[in-house]
Amino acid sequence: MKTLTCFIVSVFLAFVCFSQTELQVVHTDNSLDNFSVEEEATILFENGNFIINNSVVSPVEIAITDIRKIVFPINNSLSAITNAQNKPFIYPNPVTNQLHIENMSMNNATEIKIFNDKGQLLLSKTITLSHTIDVSSLPVGLYFLKINDVTLKFVKL
Repeated sequence: MKTLTCFIVSVFLAFVCFSQTELQVVHTDNSLDNFSVEEEATILFENGNFIINNSVVSPVEIAITDIRKIVFPINNSLSAITNAQNKPFIYPNPVTNQLHIENMSMNNATEIKIFNDKGQLLLSKTITLSHTIDVSSLPVGLYFLKINDVTLKFVKL
């Protein structure tokens, strides 16, 4: 509930503070939906759906489970979105057994490293095709995954 509340506040602040009229939804399959939002529109979360209720068109409902992220492009520029899509991301987070990595360029073998919250190296391996890491043997805690020059944080439950 706390995460959902923080997410709702973030969406609201991004919408109000930047006075944006554009909204982009990036789905879990990396497909994109762009929306033009009028000033009198409402954006809300209800019954497991993200709803955009615009005065111009009928409401749009997207299942929250189908959304990877919601972006409010600054100055209606999509360059930040393009850059973000080129960086790897991990899911689920928190994780219990299998950590999945998306948006990795797999032209060559890639070395990944997992560090604990004390900076100790716990795992170092080279992956070529697999985008999944078994973390079931790690104890509960906060970890850092380093992929090339990108470091991502994840929680093991």
